[in-house]
Amino acid sequence: MKKIILLFLLLFNSIFSFSQNSEKGIWKSSYSELRLKFDENWQLITPQLDSERKTMIALTDSKDHSSITVKITDDVPKEQLSDEAYNDAVKEQMLKADAENKFLVQEVIDFKEKKFTVQIFLMKTKFGDFALTCYTYRDGRKVKSIQLAYPRSLVSNPGKELPEKIKKVLSDMNI
Repeated sequence: MKKIILLFLLLFNSIFSFSQNSEKGIWKSSYSELRLKFDENWQLITPQLDSERKTMIALTDSKDHSSITVKITDDVPKEQLSDEAYNDAVKEQMLKADAENKFLVQEVIDFKEKKFTVQIFLMKTKFGDFALTCYTYRDGRKVKSIQLAYPRSLVSNPGKELPEKIKKVLSDMNI
């Protein structure tokens, strides 16, 4: 019985990393190029998932409930699921969460030397009116997604700008 418990704990620890990949203000994946650098206003949400097949890490600012979530997962070939169909599914999911949610814009941008599709929404949340910016990159092997959520009041035009504190984390990110 002790061997089974030990085996379970080792397996659990290899799948869920409880900040073992982080130095003060830095988190690095053991399986991908993902690296986040952040200041003392951001806290890591635990547990983080870091495995060969999937990585998920989230930061939150408890003062205003802003958050940054980064996820890297296996993709399906684009012949099976086009970028358009994938982006439509993301949009549908965000809009059906609350009837008052609104889609603002979708565009393709260069980010970290890759072409990311960016979708921006206005969302009703338990913390009030939020803007949600979703970055998505697909190559048929991996999907890399970044979700940036922040109070609508932090920027004058959420379709065109991001809060400085989020821009700082993005600028220091490797993905």
